[in-house]
Parts: sequence; C-alpha cells; structure tokens
Amino acid sequence: MTSTTMGSGRYAMIDAVRGLVCVLVVVDHAGIAIATRGTPGDGLEARLQQLVVQALTLGIAPSLFFVLSGFCVAAGVESARSKGGSPVGFMLKRLWRTFPPYWAALMVFAGVVLALDVAGLGWVYSGGVALQLESPWALSWPQWVGNLTLSETWRPSVFGGGDVLVFTRVGWSLCYQEQFYLLCVLAWALVPRGMHGALAVATIGAALTRAIAVDIGAAHRIEGTLPLLWHEFAIGLAVYWRLRVASTAWARRAVDFGLAGLVVACLASGSIKTAAAAGLGLLLILMQPWDARLVAVRAAGPLRACGRRCYSIYLVHLPFVTLVNVTLCHLGLEHFWGRVFVLLPAATAVAVAAGWAFHHVVERRFMDLPTLGLVSGPWTRRRVAGSP
Repeated sequence: MTSTTMGSGRYAMIDAVRGLVCVLVVVDHAGIAIATRGTPGDGLEARLQQLVVQALTLGIAPSLFFVLSGFCVAAGVESARSKGGSPVGFMLKRLWRTFPPYWAALMVFAGVVLALDVAGLGWVYSGGVALQLESPWALSWPQWVGNLTLSETWRPSVFGGGDVLVFTRVGWSLCYQEQFYLLCVLAWALVPRGMHGALAVATIGAALTRAIAVDIGAAHRIEGTLPLLWHEFAIGLAVYWRLRVASTAWARRAVDFGLAGLVVACLASGSIKTAAAAGLGLLLILMQPWDARLVAVRAAGPLRACGRRCYSIYLVHLPFVTLVNVTLCHLGLEHFWGRVFVLLPAATAVAVAAGWAFHHVVERRFMDLPTLGLVSGPWTRRRVAGSP
C-alpha cells in the first residue's frame, strides 16, 4: 500500500493509523491463545480476564482496514487523475502491487505447513491456540483457483466447486479489496467527471441490496461479495470526499453528522464493527487539522514504519503467530496473565519482524509498475521509455 497523497497535501498520519490497525490484526490472532484459555469464576481477576478476552475477540481490525482502504484508494485515484493517468494504468498498478506479494505469501504458508508435515509436526499448525492452518493438499483445484485469483469468497456461489476455503486465512479480505478496486476504476472510467456521484449511487445500491437480502432471508446469497461490506469502504470514501472534495461547510457537516449518527445507531443495535468503522472515520476527520503536529510525535515513527509495511505484515504474520503460540504453550506457558504479558508481545514482535523482512525481500520490488508501452485508447495513454 502506497503512502497517501491528498490533493495539495499528504495526510501523513494515515500511515501511523494503518500501522496501528495492522498491529491490532496481529494481536487479535495472537490473542486466540488467550481467548481459548477460559475465564472461570466471578471475582475481580476473572472479570478482568473476561474484559481482556472480549477486547481480543471484537474482530474490528478488518473493518478499520476497509475504511482506510476506501480513503487511500480515493486519494490514489485523485492523485492518478491529476497526473494524467488512466483507469487501466491505475488498475494495473493495483494488480501489480497486490498479486505477486500475495502469491509469494501463499508460498510462505505452503512452505511452513509442508516443512512441519515433513518433520512430523502437523499438530503445530492444527492446534487450538492459534488459527488452524490447512495442508495445501486439502484444497481442491477450484479452491486453489479461487485462492490464486482472490475470488474464493464468492467463487462457490458463481462457479461451484466446493465450500469456501481461504488457504492463508487472511486472504478473504483481499477478495473484497479487489472487488472494491474494480468498482472504483469502473466509476472513474465510465463517469470520469462524476466519479464521486457514481460511487455515492453505488453506496445507496449496495445498502439497498444488503437490506433486501437480509429482509428476505437471502443474506447468504451475498456472502463474499462487495455489497456485504461496501459500507465500510464507503466510510473511507466519504471521509476523503469531506476532507478534499466538499466545497461547502454544510456538505462537510453532513458527513460529520452522518458518521456520528451511524456510530450511535450501530452501538444501539449492537453492530460493533460498523460503529468502530464510522468512529475511525470521525477520528480521521478530527485528526487531519493536527496532522503536522501529530506526525512529529516520536511515538508515531514506529507506527508509520509499520503502516508503510502493513501489507507485508498482514500477508505473512499468521504462520509466525501460530508457531510462537504453539511453541510457548507447548513449553508450559499456561497461566492466563503469562500468556497476556509474554506470549502476546512475543508472537506480535516475531510476526511484525517477519512482515518487515517480507517487505524488504518481496513487496518493495513491486511498489511501482514497470514501464510498459500501452496501446492508446479511450482509457489508456501511451507510455514510452524515457518520456515524461
């Protein structure tokens, strides 16, 4: 994921927020070893343990990531448009940024699992103190096609071929991301002067589709498709529009009150993930005027560095979390607070370090699309080596 450019200025703290959310994903997965520990009793300590488990099982981090994706893709599209780019060029860059590192991460997962199998340690990746991984041999060829193309969440509904099985366990979110990229590019290509309006219409359409599906008991039919989670991406789009496109105060206030109302409504209905997503949208709006001061805070540096590497951390953290969780628990780390204060930071640190290494070795090689001579057309622009 690239740094975000916002019109005349860059929202630098977005990197720090992405880094924080990425670490939350790792902590959530490492926390499985704590959530499975159990919290018996009614005393103060048991209640504290229950609060820790509840915090680790909220599962809000992916929703926060979708908000940030909505914001960053909107900023990326506007930046590309201002530089005379094309929808096809933008989509090619997104594909180049997404798929080669993802395929490399698939090989990392497969390599770890196969190595454990050869060593007779298959129980390590199928234990109960981490997200259970699958053997590569457990996937059918349609499932492998779905995983390789990031279509696995919706493949069974369209093509059949067995149930959904996401080999990396984290690739499900990328299936939604790719659908979102495609819709944004289509809006840019088909309605270049009214792209934001087209995305607003798409938001209304997705909300109606989801509401109707739920009302008629057909929510399962949109599982894995963008209408199910579009509202979280749309929050990021709305924040970007409010900060850089809206030209009147009332339009900006409308977004503010809309997000605040969404937080209240979702908290009242128990929709914690959507409430968190809308809350992050409000936080991004509140932080933006203070961006220069916040980014100068020394503590923001490590988070910004993680944010610039968040895709790599997200892709490869799970096998390393699994190995640390199982190893420490196998060595006798049974106490609840021992797992909180030893296992959780150890697994998080190892997984983040693995993500940094993966970024250095793999992802950074795919940050920029190679120069290609694209055929001129209504949605493309000829690029010639050496030309501006």
